[in-house]
Amino acid sequence: MCFGYGAKFPQKYQDAFFMCDWSYGKLYAAHLRPSGSAYTAELEEFVTGTPLPLTDVVVNPVDGALYFTIGGRKTKSGLYRVTYTGEPVKPKVPVTVTDAGVSEAARTTRLQLEAFHTKIGQPAVDAAWKELDSADRFVQFAARVALEHQDPKLWADKALAEKDPRKAIIAILALARVSAPCPEHTKDKKVQGDPELRKKMVGALTAIDFGKLNDQDKLDLMRTLQVVFNRFGKPDDARDEWQLVNKNFGRHFPDTNRFVNAEMCQVLIALDAMNAAKVMKLLRDAPTQEEQLEYVAPCGC
Repeated sequence: MCFGYGAKFPQKYQDAFFMCDWSYGKLYAAHLRPSGSAYTAELEEFVTGTPLPLTDVVVNPVDGALYFTIGGRKTKSGLYRVTYTGEPVKPKVPVTVTDAGVSEAARTTRLQLEAFHTKIGQPAVDAAWKELDSADRFVQFAARVALEHQDPKLWADKALAEKDPRKAIIAILALARVSAPCPEHTKDKKVQGDPELRKKMVGALTAIDFGKLNDQDKLDLMRTLQVVFNRFGKPDDARDEWQLVNKNFGRHFPDTNRFVNAEMCQVLIALDAMNAAKVMKLLRDAPTQEEQLEYVAPCGC
């Protein structure tokens, strides 16, 4: 990765954040813009090739060109030079990264929440709860982590009873994370979560009207279900949980958003609640190899 500082490129690309993708042979240019307490980005495919196993990228301050290398895993190595052929451009002098344009109020809120990572008690729970539905992703995550540092006895029931969809999803994600470890990070690799708590969390999540959620909340809900089933195990004979998931989410598949579809596949296929024909149609119609893999991987193909 590198910024485009020093490149004899148009201003847009001098400010861009370049990232190598070895697997898919793409050099991305991320165009950052202030958003709340941090930044968001628009992703552009700057250079692509098949194959193009990118390994590194750098701007040469001498000639103002962008250089990148390829190779690895017995593939042919190479060095490429990218130049701009338009009107002469003056390279931008590298500057110290600042938070210019970032919301000072949002950043202050995030820092206050981060302080609760070491402060225990009901005031910390109350402060975190207010920001669980924040539209600012970084503030929302700081609130979740602050909540996870508090005694679950103070907020577990509140999480399961929460009626605001966004707050409920993030609160239950926090509850799942503090109530059982990830099996992959334990010595015996065994699920240790309480099945009864799993039922309560699944019940709360499936009570949410999936069709009324925006794309981000749909993604968060699916990822939260994945964490729940990973740490607490999939339902065995508890077919009521299977039916809840299938009834509330299966009927909404496929979604209009490819990323939501990818996460829904993970959940529905794991629970054998997926209509295979629907997945195969998505796989057939997928325009990129990245999207194809999103559907192939959950199927075990």
